[in-house]
Amino acid sequence: PAFISGSIAADSLAEELERETLTLLRVSPLSVSEIIDGKAIAMVGIAPAQAGLWLLFLGLNGTAIANPLEILVLVGALTGVLVVVGAALAFRIGVRREAQLLYSLLALALFGGSLLLPENPPNLVAKLAIGSPTPVSHASIVALAVASIGGYLLIRRWASGQQFE
Repeated sequence: PAFISGSIAADSLAEELERETLTLLRVSPLSVSEIIDGKAIAMVGIAPAQAGLWLLFLGLNGTAIANPLEILVLVGALTGVLVVVGAALAFRIGVRREAQLLYSLLALALFGGSLLLPENPPNLVAKLAIGSPTPVSHASIVALAVASIGGYLLIRRWASGQQFE
């Protein structure tokens, strides 16, 4: 879900730029920041919602999950980072096909590179789920959340200053 959210963000924003419909949206009372907010909130919100349903179904099937809230925060933060990457590529490239290709390659590289970390995402989810997170686990979640929020604020600020003609 996190990878798909970033892909949809890249696709949606690049299509708006490519077809010049972002200019039409500017006629509405919404600012560019508010348009980005709407797209980002939808994309970042869907992955933790889906993960929450998975956790709920696991619980209903008798599988105990130790730290569901932290898992949802992790999913939200990771999704936020990928949505920021997708949005940045869309605004930088502005062509749907190229933005999608580059996003896909970059997302795979980021995920592959993250597997080299001692607290990589799959390992971190497993540690949280079985109730054995370490202080590094919690620091990793905080770092991802800070990167997600900071990246979003940067892309939002940058896009607000752009002229979309």
